[in-house]
Amino acid sequence: MIVIRKMRTAEATVVARLHAAAITEGFLNKLGIRFLASLYRGILLDDGSQVWVADRDGEIIGVCAYARNIGAMYRSVLRRRFLRLAFASLPHSLNPLVLKEVLDTFRYPAKQQSQQLPAAEILSIAVDASGRGTGTGRRLLGEAMRQAAMDGVAEIKVVAGADLVAANRFYLACGFVQRAEIIQHGHTLNVYVRSVPPHAVQG
Repeated sequence: MIVIRKMRTAEATVVARLHAAAITEGFLNKLGIRFLASLYRGILLDDGSQVWVADRDGEIIGVCAYARNIGAMYRSVLRRRFLRLAFASLPHSLNPLVLKEVLDTFRYPAKQQSQQLPAAEILSIAVDASGRGTGTGRRLLGEAMRQAAMDGVAEIKVVAGADLVAANRFYLACGFVQRAEIIQHGHTLNVYVRSVPPHAVQG
């Protein structure tokens, strides 16, 4: 039986490993499991953000992270955990190319704002290979949509690499519509947006 529930702080490392295994492309993986775990702990500490996991008989097979306001989340995480994140990223962040990507990440919210995209964002959805095809991804997304509805969010966005066929297909199937493209870390990212119906609160 698969249960969707909120992530516990002590599960951050397990979630980080799942993220790294399921989302094999992307900048965050370059900073290592310790960094990812610290980042997920930071997301939990932000009042406007949440992380859910899919728990199958005590085994975490899926994760979804949400931020009501991506810019505010970044500021909150950096304010609370800058030193922890910096140490956790070593030695990966000593690479000049990786450091350049770190700085580019800090500019990410501004890129979104300049295109007048929604502030609310699905930060990640990842499901272990053993849990794919079970509807777990949609259930995790449903939790984020319900939270967004409770937060009074009208629209929510999600970003996927243009070359990630399965991820792009999933978001389109879930009712998202492509609204923009941005360049991040030298790669083209598709930005999808979906309205958040008030009835999402009830599921």
